[in-house]
Amino acid sequence: MLVRQHNKLRAALTKNAVARDKRNAEKKFRADPHKFAAKLFNKDHQHGKPAFSAETAQQYFEKTYRDEKRDYVYAPLPDFQRPPIPSQVFSLRCPTANELNKSINKKRNGAAPGLNALTYVPYKKCAAIMKFVVKLGHKIWKFQDIPADWAMAYIIFVSKSSDLTQVSEFRPIAITCVAGKIFFSVLSNRLQVFMLRNCYISREIQKGFLAGMPGCIEHTFALLEALKDAKSCYRQIIITWLDLANAYGSVRHNLIQFALNWYHVPKQIHKLIFDYYEKLCATVTANNWSTGFFLFDIGLFQGCIL
Repeated sequence: MLVRQHNKLRAALTKNAVARDKRNAEKKFRADPHKFAAKLFNKDHQHGKPAFSAETAQQYFEKTYRDEKRDYVYAPLPDFQRPPIPSQVFSLRCPTANELNKSINKKRNGAAPGLNALTYVPYKKCAAIMKFVVKLGHKIWKFQDIPADWAMAYIIFVSKSSDLTQVSEFRPIAITCVAGKIFFSVLSNRLQVFMLRNCYISREIQKGFLAGMPGCIEHTFALLEALKDAKSCYRQIIITWLDLANAYGSVRHNLIQFALNWYHVPKQIHKLIFDYYEKLCATVTANNWSTGFFLFDIGLFQGCIL
């Protein structure tokens, strides 16, 4: 009888411990899903600093982001059917103070600043700075000329594996000017609204960086449930993984222009976006060294607000 009571007590304690761990895990997940997932799936991931020189990084990025076919003109494939004329037009008014303020209020205070060292905090706390941003936005919208410092970034490395000797084994995260992010957030939101209201993007089959759409955690869970269902019901399931090498760095700027035109985005927006990507340049900062600036003839920043 004593043994039986002991076993019941131990089972009850174990059950309480599991319930407590579950509540703590749920609390941490709700507080910061991305941080929780990073610790959950990358417990054995080895982080480290680059074990190569600035010269090696300079040569790698100059070669990677050089485009010998920058003037290539894209055309639709023979069977491509162009989407219909939009029923909801793209808003061509200059970004308003209200839109810019909404954009800044959604930003995290702890986000890293660009080369000018200004974070989002001064823009949130000082109304005079936002008045300047509004006036600057009007000038940019009128002359279709993006400030050069908005297209400049410093790149920090995040290791993807334990191999610290290869530049390709690091994820290059670009940190750009905060003022540019505020402005382009408005443009990005308008582009999203335009694509969704005209049914150019299907929410059911793709995420496409859409705001409010489930992210990697939800997609991974959905895939896991599909696998469990196939196994328990003895069904066939086919999964195809596509991994694009240097996905961000392989998109040609003229391809972006072709896509914008294909989906009936106004020419004014084409010009504004092209002017921005035309000026992209960056420097890599790591350890005690940094590279010189290099141009992005192809590709875009990993972390680009657009």
